[in-house]
Amino acid sequence: MECWRLATANQYCGSPVPERLLLKVWTTLKLCWWSWCFRRHCAVVGTGLSILGPCIVSVAGRFAVGNDLTIRSRGYNPVEISVGPKAKLEFGDNVFLNQGVRIACTSEVTIGNNVLLGDETVILDTDYHGAAGAPAKAAPVRIETDVWLGTRVIVLRGVTIGQGSVVGAGAVVTRSIPPFVFAAGVPARVVRSLPHHA
Repeated sequence: MECWRLATANQYCGSPVPERLLLKVWTTLKLCWWSWCFRRHCAVVGTGLSILGPCIVSVAGRFAVGNDLTIRSRGYNPVEISVGPKAKLEFGDNVFLNQGVRIACTSEVTIGNNVLLGDETVILDTDYHGAAGAPAKAAPVRIETDVWLGTRVIVLRGVTIGQGSVVGAGAVVTRSIPPFVFAAGVPARVVRSLPHHA
């Protein structure tokens, strides 16, 4: 509606509406639309939700989001979130998801406060299928407070990543990572300790 008024003002009033103003209005409308579309899937949403692009979200279980969630999604590389029946996905406060992040939750995934997920990070709490006729296995994934996962990190079922830890780009996390360490590699291993912050 606002865009139409600006276009009309430009056409009939004779005074040009600055392109920057039109772009700002259009960007604000897109942000509101994407945030509204995302919010519909959440059982609980905190304040300060900022969805910067279209996301693919499918929720049959429970999805709860804390304050100040920011998702930087792109049409060509969208963030994808799937929560299966009876599953529970929870984000703490001040969580950031970059483009291409995929989270598949069939049991439980918990992401703590101040967590940063780099481009194309994948978090899975299930194998989806077993090998040699064995049933699929699922186990909760916990990403604790102040964790940073680099680009294309893969986190598999049953893993806990401890507070303040950083996981290097391209790592595959198959076992839990202790707090305040830097881990990298395939499979991910602790490389060194990191300083504790109050």
